[in-house]
Amino acid sequence: MFKAAFHVDHQDLQVFGMALGNIRHTLEAVSGQGQPFELTLVVTGPAILLVRDLSGDSAALAATLAGQGLRFEVCHNAMQNFGVAREALPACCQVVPAGIVRLVELQQAGAAYIKP
Repeated sequence: MFKAAFHVDHQDLQVFGMALGNIRHTLEAVSGQGQPFELTLVVTGPAILLVRDLSGDSAALAATLAGQGLRFEVCHNAMQNFGVAREALPACCQVVPAGIVRLVELQQAGAAYIKP
């Protein structure tokens, strides 16, 4: 099983776009081999504001990747700290209690940590 945890924590659209591109290429590579996979994007800190404001191509790509098996997880603590309501996030987002704890759990379960 191929496992990877992508982490975005800065409010930088270029980095977020790079993360989505990395995820797209990873999905293409592993699914093209017929290999089972678990890919997770964990969003923490001020990056939650980017997710809240997703639109256009970035929003479409995020939804497409989620439809192809990406788990798109956002930190509840970041949501509280930056005043982001669940309703303001794309439907593909899953809220986790603490993003950093989630990253540790994913790594303990064998996921590679990737921070674009």
